[in-house]
Amino acid sequence: MEEAKQSKGSKKDKGSKKEKKTESSRSSGTEEAAKLRKDISALKEKIKQSRLEKKDMEKSEYFTQNPSNFEKGAKPTERVRLSKGHNGRIEAVSWSSNNPEMLLTAGQDGKMLVWHAPSGNKVGLFRLKSAWVQACAYRSFGGESGVVASGGMDNICTLYSLQDPSKPIHELDGHSGFIAACKFLDDKQLLTASADYKTILWDAQSGKSLQSFEFEEGATSLSVNKAGDKFLVGVTNGVVALCDPKSGKQVADFEAHEDSVCSVSFFPNDTAFGTASDDLTCHLYDIRSADNCLQSYDAPEGATELTSICFSKSGRFLFASYDDAVRVWDTTEGKLLYTLSVPAKVSALDINCDGTALCSVSHDNEGRIWAI
Repeated sequence: MEEAKQSKGSKKDKGSKKEKKTESSRSSGTEEAAKLRKDISALKEKIKQSRLEKKDMEKSEYFTQNPSNFEKGAKPTERVRLSKGHNGRIEAVSWSSNNPEMLLTAGQDGKMLVWHAPSGNKVGLFRLKSAWVQACAYRSFGGESGVVASGGMDNICTLYSLQDPSKPIHELDGHSGFIAACKFLDDKQLLTASADYKTILWDAQSGKSLQSFEFEEGATSLSVNKAGDKFLVGVTNGVVALCDPKSGKQVADFEAHEDSVCSVSFFPNDTAFGTASDDLTCHLYDIRSADNCLQSYDAPEGATELTSICFSKSGRFLFASYDDAVRVWDTTEGKLLYTLSVPAKVSALDINCDGTALCSVSHDNEGRIWAI
């Protein structure tokens, strides 16, 4: 009997211990679940904040977060005339990548010229195999060393050393259509955009093709961000493609216009970009949202052709070349501020690396340096 009682007592103790263990497990499980709920809540809040930071913004909010864009600027003035150099219309211009006083022009007289902008003096001459040039690019390595590039209707992008203009160092032959634009990604790599629906990334040192990006229609224009890890391609179907040169992929497509995109330009802080189109309008897009057009700039009265755009260093101004003038827009308000008249059609625009000067080139065979 006593053994039976002890056995029953032992079973009760075991049952009691089991119940306590179960209760302890339940309690522990409840605490763990509460902790998980708390962690999930914190994660949701973190995601919410991240989304708020990257949400589509109204243009007023965007510029409020970039106060330097409200800097007051006077009307740009012409300071230097680049004349007595080209005998044919100038189609392209490119400032040096790191020297604010040096620039390159390419004309349909079969010449590329390097200029000292403050004096207006020519300091270099490159004779091209084809006079039908459409694009040029200038990469300086410091001092007098560097590389320049040209491309055009012969479907070839030609590279020259600044130290030896007598012969090309490479002829990049990979396109089946004319080259509409070329840009250096960095000291070693070059991009070319062509009417053959492709943009090619080249090794500028070896002359070999590294990546090829294909589009539904012809590529017309290029813009590279400051880090050199993203670039924009304007396409004739109205799309702007954001591309990653490392992965060789298109990161995003922006349906920017109904007509061909003729020019693209990164905003100075690289979080937005500008577009220009054959429909005679310009737009400003938030690069983080394909649907977020921050501002639109309508064609001035009587305008018939738009060729090129670029931003001032602060982003305060958008420069756009319409017909025989450079129009200066207030980027924030979308208002036309100034008109810089030129005697002939303006082919292209570019701003120097320190943001102090704008160069316009035109069909009167001349370039103009504007102080901004």
